[in-house]
Amino acid sequence: MSKLFTDKEIIEGILSRDERICNQIARQLHEENKRIIMNLVLKNSGKKEDAEDLEQEVLIAFFNYVWAGRFILQDNTQIKTFLYAIAYKKWMKQLKKEGRKMSHEVELENEIIDDQRSPIHALIEQEELNIAQKIFNKLGKICQEILKAYYMEEKSMEEIALQFNFTNADTAKVRKFRCMKQLSNLI
Repeated sequence: MSKLFTDKEIIEGILSRDERICNQIARQLHEENKRIIMNLVLKNSGKKEDAEDLEQEVLIAFFNYVWAGRFILQDNTQIKTFLYAIAYKKWMKQLKKEGRKMSHEVELENEIIDDQRSPIHALIEQEELNIAQKIFNKLGKICQEILKAYYMEEKSMEEIALQFNFTNADTAKVRKFRCMKQLSNLI
């Protein structure tokens, strides 16, 4: 399958909510990412059926992220990297729920194979990740834990309130908002 849409066109197409275009985009994303997701699952205690289910979950989640305005395409991001990150988090969560662990430590850049990606681009991406991590590490420990709980572990505000002994979910929301504001000030 030849690439029909660029990353920018994919976002615009999803936002259009045109059923025909969204279906074409879903097929393209499926073709471009099925091998990567399959490898992730098969190398880490899963079966082919698990990978197929996960891929569907990832595409649904991605479309919802775009529609909700939670994914904004930037010059240094690729959709397939974001899809892999969703797959990785969801698969880790599934394994944890079932009491299993990842059998291989998988690094994002080792799983995503892109013939167009030069060593320079890989180095730049790694440096950007390092800078982002340094900025994140400047946050207080509680803010780091709150943001990890919300964005990485996908915990609800109620769960975060319980975890950090906040009065209620609204208090947790306010704390998360303050942490995000603090993070944006560091940037």
